[in-house]
Amino acid sequence: MILGYGYRPSRALLFLVGVVAASVVLAVTLGAHGAVARPAPTGTAKVSCTVLERVSIGLNLGEPLVAPASQCDTTGTAAGDSLVVLRWILQVSAWALATLFVAGFTSAVRQT
Repeated sequence: MILGYGYRPSRALLFLVGVVAASVVLAVTLGAHGAVARPAPTGTAKVSCTVLERVSIGLNLGEPLVAPASQCDTTGTAAGDSLVVLRWILQVSAWALATLFVAGFTSAVRQT
């Protein structure tokens, strides 16, 4: 059990930090391969995002409570589609771990 029967909520928090770190690494890596781009006016090519903007997207993917503003969005490429699917998995994982941390921290999960 992730929480250690409710006595170690910090484990869930550590896993959540791992999910956030993985989401940042994935966003930066896949963003370098064209997964994210800044929308451009009609008739012009999309502009690639900076590393800082890709980190912001990664934080948005893996951190369930705060969504930093970013002007970049996923593209219709294979890398962009992969990032969308990974977004779903990372967000579900992040919400589950955050919920487990809160439940363990408030002593809602204890085996007696």
